[in-house]
Amino acid sequence: MFVALSKFEGATTSESTTICRVDNFSELDAATYILISQAADIATDEQIGNLKLFGNISGEIDLRHSTYADLIGETLHLRLEKLDRGNVVSFITIAGLQTALADMTFIARRQCVWLPFDFEQFKTGTAVFCGWGKCTEPPPHQVFDSPRKLVRDQTHRLTPDSLSPWYLVEGGHDMSAVFELWRHCALVNLSLCIPSEIRVVDGVDQAVMRGARTSVAPVSASNKEHEVVLYPLVSDAIRWIYDQPRDTETKFYLLNNHLSLDWREGEGWPAGLAVSLGGSLTSAKEAFGFHLQDQSKDALKSLGDLRKGLQDDVARSQQSTKDLLSAMWRDVAIAGAVFALKTGTTTQTAVGPIAIGAAILLVCSIVITLISNWRFESLLRKSRSSWRTKLYAYMDEKQWLELVDQPVSAARRVYNIAIIPTLLIYLGLVTFLISTAFPDFIDGANSLAAQLYDSLGELIAAARAYVDRYTSSP
Repeated sequence: MFVALSKFEGATTSESTTICRVDNFSELDAATYILISQAADIATDEQIGNLKLFGNISGEIDLRHSTYADLIGETLHLRLEKLDRGNVVSFITIAGLQTALADMTFIARRQCVWLPFDFEQFKTGTAVFCGWGKCTEPPPHQVFDSPRKLVRDQTHRLTPDSLSPWYLVEGGHDMSAVFELWRHCALVNLSLCIPSEIRVVDGVDQAVMRGARTSVAPVSASNKEHEVVLYPLVSDAIRWIYDQPRDTETKFYLLNNHLSLDWREGEGWPAGLAVSLGGSLTSAKEAFGFHLQDQSKDALKSLGDLRKGLQDDVARSQQSTKDLLSAMWRDVAIAGAVFALKTGTTTQTAVGPIAIGAAILLVCSIVITLISNWRFESLLRKSRSSWRTKLYAYMDEKQWLELVDQPVSAARRVYNIAIIPTLLIYLGLVTFLISTAFPDFIDGANSLAAQLYDSLGELIAAARAYVDRYTSSP
């Protein structure tokens, strides 16, 4: 209906996401008036929106009670106020969709786009385009590197901020008017995500490809007949460059290098891509393969260095355990010497100071050993953390845990287990040495422990009696 009215002499059509209107049409016939009245009822019943008819003289016209004869000779305006559906927007005309696709704010939103045409549904990174009422959920959010990080756009208007609105995720196999319109807009935007630089010289936009040489092409409108060939080429190149964020920059510069060599002088952008892009993309992929081989060699070398470093760390942890046990046996020998003096002919007066000195030596020995080992392990842990962020950032957390943390933790666990019996042995040795210097030490300690135990028992009994008395009282 809107298309038919737009063909009236002097009529103008415009559409936004909220309103579709046809202005300045006249000579309305009875059949068209009845059609407008029926369409108004359908728009209300189907919750499409409010369809209103206005006249230059009559103002808003009541479609239920007015007649065709009342409008003869009057200039009319038809307006459809669309119903707000949240993340669903609708368009009545192809021209309305075309206007919206040029709006950066509109295309950046995640949404479903309804159109009253028969076409195959297709999905982009931000929108689902479908027939009327056939979808309600927008596509999941997809993140790509911004092309403006790579393309030096001196115009600040040609290279898009985001790839998502122009990245085809699903569908797009038919040649419907809706898809052809979107494909045209996508080709214009995607092609401007490929060159190294976009600049303006004497009022002409130019695409610049830099590499072994610098090639320049004027930016011009693409021929729609060539878009069938151009779009798959450009789409494949964009997918290859931007699908893997980690390698985006490398792929971008490799493709520009080969494009700069293969570009034919005098060709416009993006039309010239039909000749050069296929071969340049193949060459860039081969170059990227060699780049990955070099990276693999570097990665293998770094992993070899990591393995050697891990072996050293595990060996150090094992050596810490050995040092702990060696220090323990050395100190046992010292305590044994004191025991030999005690059982020999040496007097108690002479043995006492020796035993006290030996006890102090044992305490200092175990404390220094534990602190030095702990400090050394702390330094190793910080060093591994520095490796993780600076040298091995390409490894994910799971790989780092399996290759580094688990082997080192296993070796360290043996040391931690050895600490407990070692401390118990040292406690026994120190107790023995103190009892040697002070024969009444153990008896006094036992007596003190017994007194503490009795006092604790009396305290508990008093507490229980207090609780019983408190709970039994009314």
